[in-house]
Amino acid sequence: MYDDGDWKGNIAFNGQTLRMTEQSAWYPLIYDKSKDVLISKYTYSIHVVCEDGTSIYVNGDIPKAGNKNLFSSATPVALMLFAGTYSFKQEKGIYFINTSLSPNEASLLSTWSNDIISFYSERLHIPYGSRIFYLSATPVSKNNVWLFETYPTIAMIGRQMTMHDLFTKTTLLAIDTSNIAFIAHEIGHYYFGTLMTPNSELQWAFLEGFTEYLSLQYIKEKLGDSLYNQKIRKYIDAVYEAKDITPINKVTNTYQSTEVFKYRYVPLLLVALEKKIGQEKMWKWLQNVLQTKSATTNYVFFKNSLLNAGVDAQTFQSFEYLYINSDKALKNITELVSR
Repeated sequence: MYDDGDWKGNIAFNGQTLRMTEQSAWYPLIYDKSKDVLISKYTYSIHVVCEDGTSIYVNGDIPKAGNKNLFSSATPVALMLFAGTYSFKQEKGIYFINTSLSPNEASLLSTWSNDIISFYSERLHIPYGSRIFYLSATPVSKNNVWLFETYPTIAMIGRQMTMHDLFTKTTLLAIDTSNIAFIAHEIGHYYFGTLMTPNSELQWAFLEGFTEYLSLQYIKEKLGDSLYNQKIRKYIDAVYEAKDITPINKVTNTYQSTEVFKYRYVPLLLVALEKKIGQEKMWKWLQNVLQTKSATTNYVFFKNSLLNAGVDAQTFQSFEYLYINSDKALKNITELVSR
């Protein structure tokens, strides 16, 4: 793996720690064929032994010192195991596992994280499910750096970049604003990823695109229009440079959901929709989507959920015609969100 790369699905041992997530399939997973849902979240009670380690953490419980311990969760969660030689601490209700952050850094990250959680909870009128656990580890590869979420764990894996790099090196030691956007995105995955598990053709649109839209809303309100508009311009540049974006109603399989589709096109489409129906109705729609049980997240659901949230049929038909079906849909979207 050292030359080939690392990713969330590896069972990764770097000499000090062992990392396994639900994507590693290190425990039995069930696929519900009728609903097109992979079931990876369970209640559990597990006794873990790591004979030559000092700490063990299983997602859904708290990290514990020692080389053996019992872990349990009464709430269904995706199981992530992180065991080995590392330290951990708690700050303002948030755990930091193997991060080596200073007290000031941990305090700042806790403050921002709690503010993001409060923002989402208030706007969606849905309480956030759990405290957050930040985790750091080095990859089993040369250069990979990425964030991933196995709720309630947010992990940063990297060598050249670590959680220390989230902070600007000033006397105030603030978190860089672009990194706050990453944090807001990962925290948002409680809603689209845990509370609601997207599936079907638009799995990635709902999982990543909707979560990125939540992050944009936080940035706009808390960090101001300048940074928000800067991110919108970057999204616009990305969709114009891409040549393989499939309109949201033409997606027939998950392979059509490219990186630009997930992280740029879908958020821009949602911003355009917001400008047509208003913020209040937008938040109400997102709340209804999240509270829909066993939804099949395809285009039919996208359309019907808007109508069920109070968007009148004529408004949706106009939006669909101009911003989804039209040959100039991308141009129309970018012109609208740029206003």
